[in-house]
Amino acid sequence: MIYSRTTAESEPAGVRLHHLLDDPVYVLSRRQEPSLADLRDATWITGCERCRSHLLSVCANAGFDPRIGYTSDDMVVMQALVAAGLGVATQSGLAMRAHHIDGVVATELQNSKRHIYAATYGEPPDPPATAALVAALTEAAGSGPISSGSERTRRRASARAPRS
Repeated sequence: MIYSRTTAESEPAGVRLHHLLDDPVYVLSRRQEPSLADLRDATWITGCERCRSHLLSVCANAGFDPRIGYTSDDMVVMQALVAAGLGVATQSGLAMRAHHIDGVVATELQNSKRHIYAATYGEPPDPPATAALVAALTEAAGSGPISSGSERTRRRASARAPRS
């Protein structure tokens, strides 16, 4: 099982997390945004209740409650709504790597990352197949441009990050 966390949730008994990478979060709009607070009057496009909790948290930290006008769990639809000028949204770097619509400008939210983990169950050692999968995921995450880690990886991340 692989999932992301943006808050300090507690794990069920017996679950062990293996950190894979830290994924930046971007504000999507039709222009470069100076700060999140500048979007306090914007219409927001959000995902499901669980997904929007991160947006609600970062907006609260910026001193406002977002005015949510549209909801979709489809990142392509969210970007299309942004490109059409119907609102602004947030998406992860991994989502932006998978799909990016022309006319959508991605501005990285500073100090806002999704923490991506592989979750395993039970006491160590993991069964050989599980250990091999976690090792392969860790290696793949370390070679991708969004991964936190070595300076070489960070340089590639900035070279490949969505253009603003």
